[in-house]
Amino acid sequence: MEVAGSHGGEGRQAPPLIRLVAPRSTAHPEGCAYFLWYSPNEQARLAQLVERHIDVVNVIGSSPIPRTMGPKKHNKKSSQGKVYIYGKHALMEALQHAPQTIRKVFLAPDLRDTELRMLLTKHSIPTATLAKGSGKELVGRDTAHQGVIFTMNPAPLLISLDDFLKTIDMKTNPAIAVLGEVQDPHNVGAIIRSAAAFGLSGVLIPEHHQAGVTGAVVKASAGMVFRIPLITIGNVNHTLKVLKENGFWTYGLAMDGRTTLGAETFDAPVAFVVGNEGAGIREKTLTACDVTLKVPMHARTESLNAAVSAAVVFYEWSRKHPEALATDIPNPSYRIKMV
Repeated sequence: MEVAGSHGGEGRQAPPLIRLVAPRSTAHPEGCAYFLWYSPNEQARLAQLVERHIDVVNVIGSSPIPRTMGPKKHNKKSSQGKVYIYGKHALMEALQHAPQTIRKVFLAPDLRDTELRMLLTKHSIPTATLAKGSGKELVGRDTAHQGVIFTMNPAPLLISLDDFLKTIDMKTNPAIAVLGEVQDPHNVGAIIRSAAAFGLSGVLIPEHHQAGVTGAVVKASAGMVFRIPLITIGNVNHTLKVLKENGFWTYGLAMDGRTTLGAETFDAPVAFVVGNEGAGIREKTLTACDVTLKVPMHARTESLNAAVSAAVVFYEWSRKHPEALATDIPNPSYRIKMV
């Protein structure tokens, strides 16, 4: 990447011109050059990101993936990348419930938190000093990181469906959430947070066409990614088949669902499928569901946000299963060592 300087007319200062050079190829033996216009602030920020090899999607404070772009596949290889998280609350949740995910912690020299430092020592987690005024380049300029930034590997948070089914108590008629191509990381985090709040036993996250566990997801979940089991799955339709074979009733959340929320008793283990923000649940997946469920609402409102719809449904389920709010759901990933 090269900054080619200003190219404005006489008496006018144009923004810096960034020259991106593509490698030579058979089609283009001399290589190709592309020019992009950026303001000085945008150019400085882009240069920082490129120099540090940071994935913009995983930076707290960055914009979520545009709806016109597909999210990255969160396969095993990509899930082992560095994700930057900030804030004391998020770090405490990780230390208390999933310390194996933490790679390194950066702390302000004037941070006074004895419990936090004791936990870091207990788990032998490497630390470094966060210089005064630094850290914004890692987590975004508009964030208040409280003098706490840490890197984590989200891979150990995800367990297989087979391992999860071995741990769940079907006699309690549990509920789980199945994400079906939810692409906004903020929605994913909010759904995880609601699932934890209303006593669900886990959240199933597909590998394809789905926002994985990123820094934005951790932040939006208020640290609940460390408190509730997260299960990695392949094909959603095949997963629903496996869940049915194991005694789950499957419910697809849809605007035109045939069953109105409130009419169901939820007297069996249930799996709630939450679809894509724009397109909803795929047709084949919706057909595979035992019940299509709709949230009653005023006629002036066409629909609800995916995360809001999920929260309403989770609440209604927990209202009929108050015991779920008093049950602590252990996170099986805590027992999995990071390789």
